[in-house]
Amino acid sequence: MAETKLLKLLGNRVTSGLLGLSLLISSIYLIISIKVNFYDLLYETFVYFNPYFLYVIGIPLGIERLMYGITGNKRFSDFFFGRTEFTAMYLYFLSLFGIIMGIFIVIYSIALTGTLVRTMDIIDGVSFIIFGVSLIAL
Repeated sequence: MAETKLLKLLGNRVTSGLLGLSLLISSIYLIISIKVNFYDLLYETFVYFNPYFLYVIGIPLGIERLMYGITGNKRFSDFFFGRTEFTAMYLYFLSLFGIIMGIFIVIYSIALTGTLVRTMDIIDGVSFIIFGVSLIAL
């Protein structure tokens, strides 16, 4: 019973809008704060296992959740995920991806020194986790 209420809350438009806004703002701030070009961003992601590329992924995911929160229309999420026989598999993968990468970002933020960057990194990681859980409500 409590799980159903949690899923309804996460599927709520207001909650989705706040989730999208936090994911979008924290991702944009973190991209600006790392001050590297796209090539270096990819290089550091794969060589040093930094979550920098996940910040870039957080922008379209944040826009999608924000648009759903504003309009309440699932067409924008259909644009990303589609409506085929494999939609459930995509949502399952994105749900696991969001939860695992969110945990990775939160753990990575422990190594950071700046208070504001650490806070934004934790917000981004928690937003990824909540995004992964909110996909179950779709």
